Amino acid sequence: MRDRALCDAHAKIFEEAEDPSSRSFFSEIIASVSDIKFSHNGRYLLTRDYLTVKVWDIHMENRPVETYTVHDHLRTKLCALYENDSIFDKFECGWSGDDQHVLTGSYHNLFRTYARGSSEAKMWEARPQEPHSLLRTRRVCGGAGARAQRGRRPLCFPDGEDPHFGERR
Repeated sequence: MRDRALCDAHAKIFEEAEDPSSRSFFSEIIASVSDIKFSHNGRYLLTRDYLTVKVWDIHMENRPVETYTVHDHLRTKLCALYENDSIFDKFECGWSGDDQHVLTGSYHNLFRTYARGSSEAKMWEARPQEPHSLLRTRRVCGGAGARAQRGRRPLCFPDGEDPHFGERR
């Protein structure tokens, strides 16, 4: 990224130092950035890689100021994701109008929102509505009793373990 109009100096490189002990075969793949957005005020960058969303201050290139985990439950399944090419899936990210929330896509028409500066995270389902119909809220993750009443598989698994992982839906 340029920080001046003249191109007579180096560019800024935003990169977090990697812990050598956690390096694996998949490190470069899961760390590749699939989307980047500037905040509305221009001070921050929002980046999305396979497992996380990161907020960077443009005045601090050595580490992100905030990191939100999105698919941390998939970290143990990277081999299977590599074999079926899912590890190469790309997700977008975005800012709310006031830059106080960030959002990103996920699997199964789900997306997540994160309140900046707090641990508040919400998961939502995107699904088509009939034109001119009222939007209805829908519970995405419910307890075991709620699932049993509806007689369906849950859309997400709060404990991160999907017993049907890898099955076609």
